[in-house]
Amino acid sequence: MNNGSKKYYIVVNGERVPVTKQVYDAYHLYQRKEEYFTYDLKSERFVCDFESETAFFIPSREDSYERLLDLEQQFAANDIPLDEQIADSNWMDALLDTLEPKERYIIRGIFVKQQTEHELSAELGTSQNTVHYWKKKALKKLRKIFEKNF
Repeated sequence: MNNGSKKYYIVVNGERVPVTKQVYDAYHLYQRKEEYFTYDLKSERFVCDFESETAFFIPSREDSYERLLDLEQQFAANDIPLDEQIADSNWMDALLDTLEPKERYIIRGIFVKQQTEHELSAELGTSQNTVHYWKKKALKKLRKIFEKNF
């Protein structure tokens, strides 16, 4: 199986099976990935940085339902998709009211009505580059408001 002097084996159903180096490497790569998903992601641990003499706690990425219930977390299902909740919410209207009318029209057109910049430019009688400029300007304003308030 292998032209070199080293022989490679994997254990299948309790038996050692000779394989090529490529199969051996692929097997152990996926075995390590499985360990990562079953152990590393599910266990909390401390990581030490000896240079800065600090330790970091890394929590588990998986949490138990029972622990979350003990913390009185609620998991109510909502039948309305998130994007519709955001589009229909009052805070979204208040946020969009901070924009100039053209910017508001463009943001609603692109993100709520799913129009393209080209379609909006035809509606507004302007170039697509101008619509893109207004969109970027509006998004920059909204980002500043979010950073300041959230």
